[in-house]
Amino acid sequence: QGTLALQIALHLEALEVALYQQENYSSELQNRAGVLDRLLSSSLGFLDKMDREIFLEKLTQSAGSLFPHHSLEVGLEGVRGQVAEQILKTRLPLLLEDVQNSRFEPHRPGQRSLLGVPIFHPDLQKVGMILMGSEDVAAFSRWHQDSLSLLGTLAAVAWKNLELHAETLAAQGQLVQSSKMAAVGQLAAGVAHEMNTPLGSVMLNVESSLKVLRSNPEQAETRLTKAKEMVQRTRGIVEKLLYYSRQSEHGRVPTDLGNLVTDTLQLVGHSLTID
Repeated sequence: QGTLALQIALHLEALEVALYQQENYSSELQNRAGVLDRLLSSSLGFLDKMDREIFLEKLTQSAGSLFPHHSLEVGLEGVRGQVAEQILKTRLPLLLEDVQNSRFEPHRPGQRSLLGVPIFHPDLQKVGMILMGSEDVAAFSRWHQDSLSLLGTLAAVAWKNLELHAETLAAQGQLVQSSKMAAVGQLAAGVAHEMNTPLGSVMLNVESSLKVLRSNPEQAETRLTKAKEMVQRTRGIVEKLLYYSRQSEHGRVPTDLGNLVTDTLQLVGHSLTID
């Protein structure tokens, strides 16, 4: 009976240990599932962002929501320190359970645990990184490293899209500018006519004024005033042509459509009259 009781007790003890381990495993699985859920849901906040500042802000929020930490730094460029240099050099994650017992210096004062992962895309010449620190020893595990590395991979893809978007906008701007300059060339004949007319009027009025300057000063003043108006008209045409040909900024502003039509007619009115 004693032997049987001892066997039952040992069996119950083994069952209690197994149940305890099962509870721990279940809790750990729930924790990991929660991390993955937060990672996938929060990544939607930065994957489609085409503004660099907003992208960096959303990425920082996503990394901060994954698991507990005391410090967090997310940088696309310019991150300094021994740990950052190691990650930039190897382009591999770095996990330090106790920074004080390693060859690295703490990235920030008071750090004991440190986890860093690169933000790297093969088509990008630059490397960013995510650095997460804790004041506790062994605060991060290999599971945390893998999760943060997955976030870094998603961030790298979004970063590449951000760079492609910027290149596309630049190419569009150059194309628009080239089209505008081509249009300026086509308008050259009409603009020349528009400028020759007031310039011819200026010449005639100045010559007439010189002839009657002494005999009839009032008439000379009237003709000089007319010449001044023609000069101002010519200057306005030149200013509009320069304004049209210069590099424009992106965006929208309120526009008077009447003024737009008037300015356009000053540039193409002669060509329209001929046609």
